[in-house]
Amino acid sequence: MKLIKFVIVLALAAAIFGTVGFFAWQLYIKPDQIERREEKIEASAPPATPPPDYSLPALSSALALKKTGKLLEARDALLTFITQYPQSTKLADAKAAVGEINTQFVFTSEAAPDKIDYTVVPGD
Repeated sequence: MKLIKFVIVLALAAAIFGTVGFFAWQLYIKPDQIERREEKIEASAPPATPPPDYSLPALSSALALKKTGKLLEARDALLTFITQYPQSTKLADAKAAVGEINTQFVFTSEAAPDKIDYTVVPGD
């Protein structure tokens, strides 16, 4: 009789702990294995080809204006480029070029549209 009780208790314990172990494996171990396998596949895959950037001709024409010395036209072209192509891969380059042009406007003695010449007089 003790043997039958022991076998029944052992069977119940195996059923309970086996079920708990199975669900723990399903919840914690299996997803981690799947995630590691997906990371390995992603690491071995070749990098994706970036889509073509159709904004490059507009940027190159604006930068050509800057090189020829037409700073006002170049700044307008670059600002248009920035507003029309906010997702461009060369957006940082365009912003840097606008900053350079604005700096040139500030530190030059030539007249600029945003620049006001002011002569300091006694009493200012």
